[in-house]
Amino acid sequence: MFDDGMTGTIIPPQNIEAEQAVLGTLLIKPKSVYQAMALICSDDFYKDSHKLIFGAITSLSAKGVNPDLVSVADFLSTNSDLNKVGGPTYLASLTEYVQITGRIKNHCRIISDKAKARRFISIAQDLQSSCYEGKESISDITNRLSSDFITASKEDDSNTQTISEISDNVMKEIKGKCDGSISPYGISTGIHDLDELTGGLQKTDLIVLAARPGVGKTTLALNIATNAAQKGSKVLFFSLEMSKEKLVRKQISSRSGIKDKVLLRGLLNESSWPKINGAVKSLKNLPITIDDSSALHINQIQARAKLQDMRTGIDLIVVDYLGLARGNSENKTQETTEISAGLKALAKDLKVPVLALAQLNRSVESRTDKRPQLSDLRDSGSIEQDASVVAFLYSERVYDTSHPDADITELAIRKNREGETGMIKLSFDGATSTFMCIEKYQEEQV
Repeated sequence: MFDDGMTGTIIPPQNIEAEQAVLGTLLIKPKSVYQAMALICSDDFYKDSHKLIFGAITSLSAKGVNPDLVSVADFLSTNSDLNKVGGPTYLASLTEYVQITGRIKNHCRIISDKAKARRFISIAQDLQSSCYEGKESISDITNRLSSDFITASKEDDSNTQTISEISDNVMKEIKGKCDGSISPYGISTGIHDLDELTGGLQKTDLIVLAARPGVGKTTLALNIATNAAQKGSKVLFFSLEMSKEKLVRKQISSRSGIKDKVLLRGLLNESSWPKINGAVKSLKNLPITIDDSSALHINQIQARAKLQDMRTGIDLIVVDYLGLARGNSENKTQETTEISAGLKALAKDLKVPVLALAQLNRSVESRTDKRPQLSDLRDSGSIEQDASVVAFLYSERVYDTSHPDADITELAIRKNREGETGMIKLSFDGATSTFMCIEKYQEEQV
């Protein structure tokens, strides 16, 4: 951005020569359009006339028409845009700016970089206006603009690879799992039989853990997150319901073996302190970040996760829980669909597993057998559709604390896109917020 030296007008970042060179190259060598389209779009051009010309070139290409001078001029004329771009004379003059056609990629990079700079300026101006107006909270402004900034700064490189390149990567992973240099379980949950059944938490997967309130889904998710962190995985935990202090206290209880109630009330004796200090010391070394902001919008979750990934890297994301996140729709089912799709997209974008907790419909309470089914997922069938793995927790203790199996929790895998389904029995120590596997999974379909 600079002063033009004559009118005092501040001119945004742009490079007209690069724009002319790209358009001129495309008019001479129309087949280069696909190379250009992979790097830039019409909105990346600064001059409106250049936006129209590039739009005409890409539109013709999409129709299978060779976008040379004649066809582009005819297209613009048909849409009453030819005079807006300077007429046939200007179109013809663009070819004079082409020196070395092989530089089209470099010229596209210049156009893309200038467009990003203009978007950054626009975001900064939006930030300034929002702060002056004072209509939004600083937190909302920060999250909205963080998302905009990440979108604006995202590289435009295609994520495509040849099947040969992909095959090499897949073989490297297979060999690594065979020789032990790569874990065969993706990110281990710390529950061996669950890893055997599911293969662990895999990159790009959305894993949904659902249950009725009080069964222990937050505790299990926290156990999994801690187990993953102990093996070096960087975890981002969104706790939309429970405070970060309570989550950490639960983990101190779990690691020390001292009841959470004792910690909450400060009923400790001298012999307890070494256990407490040891638990806290081990927790401090774990790469876990907790965000306990309430009612986060799915865009905020995505923005905060991407910012954290830029800062420290992320290997696993946990969202507790899906029903407390917000979307744009006022219809709860549509909102849940939006949030579910957003979490799946986040997993794919960051190439990490996302473990999302979910509630069940109350209709499960009206059945004699209250064990959850896929149809019990609250508000949306899209959760089942988007998830690679859907697991349910069930325990008789929720309905009858005197039941012989009150200390047993069933973890049922009802959907597993890349493996088998089954059920694992876990012991649950509510006093110390700890799950442990007590029985190998049942191999029959559930």
